[in-house]
Amino acid sequence: MPRILVLVMTLVLAIWLAGCAQTMFLAEPTPTAEPTPTAVLLAPEDCVALENRLFNIGGGVIVTPSPPGQFLSLVEAEQRAVFDILLPAHLPEEVTLQCVRLPSAGRSPGPSMRAVYLIYSGGLTIRQVVARSAPYESLKDRIEDGWIQVRVSGVPGLGREPGGGRRLGSRFRYNGMVQWWLEGVFYVVTGDLPVEELLRIAESME
Repeated sequence: MPRILVLVMTLVLAIWLAGCAQTMFLAEPTPTAEPTPTAVLLAPEDCVALENRLFNIGGGVIVTPSPPGQFLSLVEAEQRAVFDILLPAHLPEEVTLQCVRLPSAGRSPGPSMRAVYLIYSGGLTIRQVVARSAPYESLKDRIEDGWIQVRVSGVPGLGREPGGGRRLGSRFRYNGMVQWWLEGVFYVVTGDLPVEELLRIAESME
């Protein structure tokens, strides 16, 4: 075979092999991460109805429903509250934030914005209120009333399992609850959940 033909074939083979190697080691494009979906809050009027259902005890509705103007977006609440609002990283499956309430909204801004209520689907609520100290009643009385001592990320607090009883001849049910005080803010996590699960939610708040 003529030398020139051998050289041409060798060159073609080398180019083809180089192309194969480039194809083999070509990095695949990294897929773009899907953005985390943002919870869609209910309209203020729907939040009023939801809150009334949550506080419905023994067939009665809370005496004074919250005005719609107290329900804001989370961004507005974070801008107007005088403390950093903590949100849970852990929630029960399919539970989402539905309403954010500032009890003092509609009044003068500033120091009055000292409380934020987060209302979730499934009856879960989280209250965060500025307090100079833990507003506990006598610890002895609370423990005798079915409360237990707990710790939330090392901070002492109180917990209560969900249960029920009778009042004025009617049966009623109360939710489980975990509450603690930290750096000037009193936190309360409430829901029809055992204390163990409420603690997981509380300890994930950041």
